[in-house]
Amino acid sequence: MNDLHRIRRYELPTTPAEWVPKSGRVTQNQQICRAVTSIGRARKEAMATTLSRREIEILRHVAVGETSKEIALALGIRERTVNWHIANVFAKLGASSRAQAVALAAEQGIVRRSHDSRTSP
Repeated sequence: MNDLHRIRRYELPTTPAEWVPKSGRVTQNQQICRAVTSIGRARKEAMATTLSRREIEILRHVAVGETSKEIALALGIRERTVNWHIANVFAKLGASSRAQAVALAAEQGIVRRSHDSRTSP
């Protein structure tokens, strides 16, 4: 399987031998693979800094399971504004659901994982 096929199928090389051919020359496709990998790392590192304070505040409410209406009442803003902030969070984190957004944010340390206080450990 050639390197271009790997990129199209999102299969990145896993061993150092696959990154550099025996000739020691790095191919253009291998450079693309490295660039894609480093962009992913940079995106994760920048994720925490791209969210506004309000987006983080709303994401914390989402993390404990509050609805948009409940968040709006708690913060004194309109439900539509809450949904706008949540849509921005989705776009910035690359999430497609509230659960995924909270999981990504928790993974990056933006919000803490919620714990169910009704059950014992």
